[in-house]
Amino acid sequence: MPVDKNFLTFWGNFLLNVAEGQKQLEQMTTWMRHGFTGIDEINDMFRRVYGLEQSPPHAAVESGDDPWMTAMEAFQDSFAAYAEQWGWVPRRRYAELQAEYERLEKKSAEQQETIRQLRDLLETKGMGHVELFQRFQSLVQDQSRQFQELMSNIKRAMETQEPPNES
Repeated sequence: MPVDKNFLTFWGNFLLNVAEGQKQLEQMTTWMRHGFTGIDEINDMFRRVYGLEQSPPHAAVESGDDPWMTAMEAFQDSFAAYAEQWGWVPRRRYAELQAEYERLEKKSAEQQETIRQLRDLLETKGMGHVELFQRFQSLVQDQSRQFQELMSNIKRAMETQEPPNES
């Protein structure tokens, strides 16, 4: 990421001033939310660091080459890049993630309730997991018993059958 010298200078000066108290951080937030206006102390520091101490020539503003806007965009871009490196999340993104989290929490709760209702339904119909296991076990035992009976019947049939004549 390219280093914006003006951003770093501004930020360094601002952080030195933050040592005066929490008021500075609140002012910075207000200043950025209101389009870089409203807090004269921060405006003055911004102008000084970004070389905007004189108002822009009238022709530059009319042509769309507004140094204030250019500096403000450069500052915002640099701030966003550094904020991302610091692990900060913009409020808009945080709100989106919070809404998604709440939606998923609601969906999860609904699914848990559906699962509970289905389990209750299975239990009332005698088809709960314990009941199903017992039925399966009984079925296996019945099949084993029937197989044993089949084998016994085949053995008896073989024993009672006359041996072939070998003459």
